[in-house]
Amino acid sequence: MSKGDLLGCINDYCENQHFNTIVVANEEKINNVTIGEISYEEIKEKIIQRTVRHIPDYTEIIKGVIKELSCRHAKYKSLLQDNIENITTIFSGTTADGVSLDNFVIAQERRFGSREEKEQDEQRRSSILKRRPHNIRSIKCALQDFERVYDRMSKEQINCNEKWLCSYLAYVMAFRAALVEENERYGTLLSEGNLSILYPGFYNSKYILESIIKWIRTGEWNSEDIDAEIKYVIDRDKAMEPKDIVRTHRIIDIEEEVIEKGFPEILQMAYDGELTIDEYVNFIQNSYLARAYDAPIPDIEWHKIRTGLKTKIDSLLQQGIEQSHTRMYISNDQKQYFTEDEWDTYELISQMHEKSILMFNRNRKRYVQLMKQNSGQAFSESHNKRFDYFSHEMAEVTADAFQNEDNASKCMFPGYFDGMWDHYTSRPDVEIEKTVDGFKELKVRLELIQNGYKKQKYNIAAKHTETFINVVNKLIEKVEDKTESSSD
Repeated sequence: MSKGDLLGCINDYCENQHFNTIVVANEEKINNVTIGEISYEEIKEKIIQRTVRHIPDYTEIIKGVIKELSCRHAKYKSLLQDNIENITTIFSGTTADGVSLDNFVIAQERRFGSREEKEQDEQRRSSILKRRPHNIRSIKCALQDFERVYDRMSKEQINCNEKWLCSYLAYVMAFRAALVEENERYGTLLSEGNLSILYPGFYNSKYILESIIKWIRTGEWNSEDIDAEIKYVIDRDKAMEPKDIVRTHRIIDIEEEVIEKGFPEILQMAYDGELTIDEYVNFIQNSYLARAYDAPIPDIEWHKIRTGLKTKIDSLLQQGIEQSHTRMYISNDQKQYFTEDEWDTYELISQMHEKSILMFNRNRKRYVQLMKQNSGQAFSESHNKRFDYFSHEMAEVTADAFQNEDNASKCMFPGYFDGMWDHYTSRPDVEIEKTVDGFKELKVRLELIQNGYKKQKYNIAAKHTETFINVVNKLIEKVEDKTESSSD
């Protein structure tokens, strides 16, 4: 039935049939209806005797939702109960004393901009505010899901307080109402401005993680990314000096005078290779954020940044640092928002993680260390570790270890070596040229050892060495055959 026919039917009940009629209606959906030349307001004036506005008791709704919520942690439920007023305000859009959040937005915005800009802002705000969500299912799901965030942050002894809770609830409510949309140029960054209109004073981007936003938007909970960001939050909250604040915070969360003092120092540290890998990621993101927000920062010489980053990576390799299981990252679907220089710099970091450079380097160093001490332990511990290539240093210590063994151990040595390295030759992440060079270096050293044994008439040792050389030849052929197959 059309709205016009429906209103006509109600008029017939009231005027002609004299039925006592109660109409339950959402007037926001029908106040633009006309029948012929008669508007809804005119029709309503004629047929509706009395209007009773239904105003939900939002506080009781929230109390009821929290009471029925099944929580794993009593402290989390206490957090919700302590913040009933904040949760209710987000849900209702009205403060406890009955003041609409709309008033706070207007009072804040009217001070700035030209008249035309103010009018455009006013139209935009009005459009957004009319769509403010009050969906019970959304608030219930948000309160239930946030316990997972609360649990993870509490384990790291982060005070997951009302600021984290309110920012999360505001984002979920706005996102589920399709009010957080991707900006063509800056992704979700600038569209989060809708949240400051819908929930002024409650949403703060400092108190929500990018990986949590991704979880809200895609449903993907990535523990490694979340752990990395939590670690970064811990370091961020410890920062006191301007350079430390700039080093660990998003630039849009920092006061201008702090940026002015701290950014030049951080820029020099980036040039000198003195930032951590995660801090380099934050530096790249801040370059993009500064451009998006027109924040004045010194010109960045990106070739110097890449030189500093390579210096940092080389330092980590020399120290034999273990590959971190958590890290800051920039999603590939954000690539379009970065300049070529920014993304090329990030690619150095991404490749280091994806190729597991630190892990491979650490495993090679461990092999060398153990082979100098006990070859049996070296084979045992390294058998299930991953390697990207067999290096010249590994060839040297392997040959020396073989030479220092007695004949009983020399007899077993080639089999252990073959058992360890044979399966690596077929792995996709093995660097073939470097591995072949390493095996050939080992072969040369073994041939020198064999010649020495022959001169001394140590025929048994010479025969064991020949067996080892044959094993190495087989490995070289297998790797070279793989290279030819790949080129075909």
